[in-house]
Amino acid sequence: MRIESPQTARNGGWIHKPDARRPTTVRISVDSPPPALNPADIERRWQGWNEKTSPDARSRFAGNLGVDEIALGVLGAVWAGEHHAWAFPMRNEDNRMIGIRFRNHTGAKWALRGSHNGLFIPQRPPADRTVYICEGPTDTAAALMLGLYAVGRPCCLGQEEMINLFMRRAGLKRAVIVADADEPGLQGADRLQDLIRFSSCILIPMTKDLREFVRIGMDATMLNALMSGLKWSRRWNES
Repeated sequence: MRIESPQTARNGGWIHKPDARRPTTVRISVDSPPPALNPADIERRWQGWNEKTSPDARSRFAGNLGVDEIALGVLGAVWAGEHHAWAFPMRNEDNRMIGIRFRNHTGAKWALRGSHNGLFIPQRPPADRTVYICEGPTDTAAALMLGLYAVGRPCCLGQEEMINLFMRRAGLKRAVIVADADEPGLQGADRLQDLIRFSSCILIPMTKDLREFVRIGMDATMLNALMSGLKWSRRWNES
């Protein structure tokens, strides 16, 4: 999903087809697509998991990730026992829950069947009019831990228009696009900057991603030093 191909997927990734020149025998089991879940169903499931999630469990999960328990809390991270994974709610531009992203103890990630991709939005108001846009909920938690206001998207591509709508409705004016230090991450950041209708810049941490930046002991002062040399794109809204 992070490697570019000539064909894009509707959910923001890339499609790679098998080489048609190679003779292969493939048995395909075709299932009907899962019925779409409505937001009330998704929130009901999340609420049930939330009621069973202990602060100690979330604290241990935060320690394993190297992020702050409070940051995971405002992102809505809860333990989904029947899926043996942590669940992060995904929200639309109106901050309404539309999907669930799972992450298990090995780092594997998948979505709740029938849910939709959205944004990882902290349930607290922004301190100013700048938002940091990260890839994934754990990098978003790392940004929150640094005292930043951040939202995340499920991968390095997609949700561009949803971000535009969310920023407008939340009263945000500037976006710092935090890119993973690899080719897909940089391409995704460039694409978002091309489509975003607000002043923006691209921040590339000195590490693999922002969570690794936090794990090795970097802090907000060091991040501000990186920010000082960035070039802002002001092709859109500067007010």
